[in-house]
Amino acid sequence: MSSSYRATRRSARFIYSLQMSGWGSLSGETSYILTSLVLSRNEAMRLGGNNRTMYSNPRLDAQIQRAIVEIDEERRKAVLIEAMEIAIGDYSTIPVVTLDVLWATRRDRVRYISRNDEAANVLMMRRLTR
Repeated sequence: MSSSYRATRRSARFIYSLQMSGWGSLSGETSYILTSLVLSRNEAMRLGGNNRTMYSNPRLDAQIQRAIVEIDEERRKAVLIEAMEIAIGDYSTIPVVTLDVLWATRRDRVRYISRNDEAANVLMMRRLTR
């Protein structure tokens, strides 16, 4: 049995004291991270599927639920800020590493606008005219 298979089986049963994983946001919005990583696990509603720490806070859950149905951008932002403050204040997760994506180009020839999801996209590259 490979070590990665054993680790996966242990992870599925929540038998570990520390986990290192990576997570990003496709939209750049906090709701994706909150609903995935800190929303209480609820298998019936298929929520919190990646909450591997089993962290649960009903107050935070209510804020996240409010945010994901709010269509007014400013109100949604305010609700998400409050939700993130709750999660951070509870130490729901403790980030120990932050990775940045770096791109190197010749300043006089190419301009590249990096994406929030860390994926490389040649369509985001602009050739500068001389």
